[in-house]
Amino acid sequence: LWCTEWITYRCAKVVYPNSRGLLRYLEQHFSGLQSRFVHIGEGSSNGIDMVFFSPTEALRAQASAHRAQMGIPADAFVFCFVGRLVG
Repeated sequence: LWCTEWITYRCAKVVYPNSRGLLRYLEQHFSGLQSRFVHIGEGSSNGIDMVFFSPTEALRAQASAHRAQMGIPADAFVFCFVGRLVG
């Protein structure tokens, strides 16, 4: 699992840990990657600026181009999940 996480964090440009505890864990266990970890607000669902994550016209155009390139219809539902499931 550690190797999988290391590869994931190494390939990511930015990682948003959802709590200060997770941020501390990442900083302790994945040294050299600290510059990629960005803590948002107070963590979890508190303090997230939803405007920052809102799509712009440029992002919509880029998404349309990606859909066309991959042959995904404009009206198709696309779901993307990045994370881990914990019991």
